[in-house]
Amino acid sequence: MPQVDSYKQGTPCWVDLSSSDIEASKAFYSDLFGWELDAMDAGNGMTYYMAKLQDRYVAGMMQQMPDMAAAGAPSFWANYLAVDSVDDAAVRVTAAGGNVLFPPDSVPNGSGRMFFAADPTGAQIGFWEAGTHHGAGWSMNRARWSGTNCRRTTSPRPSPSTNP
Repeated sequence: MPQVDSYKQGTPCWVDLSSSDIEASKAFYSDLFGWELDAMDAGNGMTYYMAKLQDRYVAGMMQQMPDMAAAGAPSFWANYLAVDSVDDAAVRVTAAGGNVLFPPDSVPNGSGRMFFAADPTGAQIGFWEAGTHHGAGWSMNRARWSGTNCRRTTSPRPSPSTNP
C-alpha cells in the first residue's frame, strides 16, 4: 500500500468522525481496523484522536461538540479536500454559490487550517490546508477511507416507483 506525503489541491485527504459516544467509537474502529489512537489536545477541553496504522495516520475522531450533542445530532464522518489556502478557497466557495458554515481557522498544534462549507444543494464538505499534518498517510488500503457518498437528510426520498 502506497505511502502518501502530500495531496494536490482538490483531492480528498482526510476523514474524521464526530461521535456521540467517543469511547464506543474508539473501541469499534480500533477493533475493526487495528487502529492505534493518539490523543491530542483539541482546545476548549476537547480531545482529538488520531488513528494510526503502521505508524501513519489514517483518520481522526472526537466527541461531538457540546452544541451538536445538545441538539441530538447523530454521529457522522466528515470528509476534507486538500487546498493550498483555506482563505482563498472560502472566497471561491462563496463566489461559486456555496455557503461557508464554519470559517477558516487554525487547528491547535500547527497541524493546519480548515473550514467547512456547503455547496448550493446543501452537501457539506471540509477543506484542509496542511501545516505539519498533510492528511492520511496511506492510500488504497483496507483501513483508509476510499469512497464517500454525500446525502442530504432534508431532501425528499424517491418513491419506490421512481427508484428501480
